Amino acid sequence: MTAPAIFTIAPHTAFLPALADRLLDGTLVPGVDANDPFNDPLVLAECLIFLPTRRARLTLMDILVARSGGACILPQIRTLNEIETDALSAN
Repeated sequence: MTAPAIFTIAPHTAFLPALADRLLDGTLVPGVDANDPFNDPLVLAECLIFLPTRRARLTLMDILVARSGGACILPQIRTLNEIETDALSAN
């Protein structure tokens, strides 16, 4: 079993654009080709990303679509309140 990798984004850096950059350059997602990140569309689709707000979720989706040229299969992007809602509905 390999140790989990920890990645940080500097406080002065715009978080969502930096997250998108790291998703698309292969740093966070093994198998993403930095030269053509949308070559295998299913690689990103297997990812699950949690963000704090719906606005952050929509912004990251917009950034990824813009960088893809307009069409791509996005990763699963969920907000933290969706976790709470899922937990409540399970009970």
